[in-house]
Amino acid sequence: MGKSKILLFFCVLISTILVLVTPYKALAETDEVKVDLEDIEIQPVKVPILMYHHISDKPQNIAMVTVEKFRKDMEYLKENGYQPIFFDELYEYLQGYVELPEKPILITFDDGYQSNYNLAYPIMESLEMKFTISVIGWSVGRNTFIDSDVPITPHFSWEEAKVMYDSGLVDFQNHTYDLHSPKGKSYGAQLPVETGVLPMEEESFLDYRIRLSKDLLTLAIEMYENIGRLPNIMCYPYGVSTENSERILKTLGYIGSLKTTPGIRTYSSVSDLWEMPRINVDNYTKLETLLLKYKEIE
Repeated sequence: MGKSKILLFFCVLISTILVLVTPYKALAETDEVKVDLEDIEIQPVKVPILMYHHISDKPQNIAMVTVEKFRKDMEYLKENGYQPIFFDELYEYLQGYVELPEKPILITFDDGYQSNYNLAYPIMESLEMKFTISVIGWSVGRNTFIDSDVPITPHFSWEEAKVMYDSGLVDFQNHTYDLHSPKGKSYGAQLPVETGVLPMEEESFLDYRIRLSKDLLTLAIEMYENIGRLPNIMCYPYGVSTENSERILKTLGYIGSLKTTPGIRTYSSVSDLWEMPRINVDNYTKLETLLLKYKEIE
């Protein structure tokens, strides 16, 4: 890592903490905006979080949908008054600084597949709807593994991510740089790993903290360099996490994390942003059915 990279590494770390934690305190202390944070009463809000991955003409598992199914899902949301938001908006609402629409919803994609750019983005652009993509760092812009010509499902490039981010309709979050792998060797650099972000057997907390922090900051640096975004939500690979992974994320300035646990949460405070449940959307179940299943009240 060159001097400029090292400098940027520490700048990103410090900026992440300062940018994500201090603005609200500073805002409350200004003469122009006099806010007594203790007097703010936040009304609990139920926010479904939808989970998509890849759009394919031939769905092969529950993580894939056709473009027709995705379009119908989004049209259903639009026609029924749902308004997509970003995680930053939910965080700011829970701090008492912004209002949310009457029927907020979060739409997420995991991994960063090319279909997110080629197929999902044009639909969302035409409907003027927001969504969030959590990317795997090493696979950005690739259609093969790093050290071989073995194909992988193509992923969009940073240039394409910048187009989406600059539109104001797409946000980006952290799905790890190279920890989205089963136990053994990581898919990217072939490093020893447990499943996802889990600590390895006999790994000390210090070693685990260094390994996880390095991975997350590597992706944060690349994301900042390429699109100008510092991620502040962690999307756990395979939905697995530990108490220590949550502690580490908080020290890095993250404001929340995403799981694959099914459900819809009612959010009352910023503490509810950790280990958020989501609804996996498959190709065969109507979105209306899924929302009703998890007790979303129309």
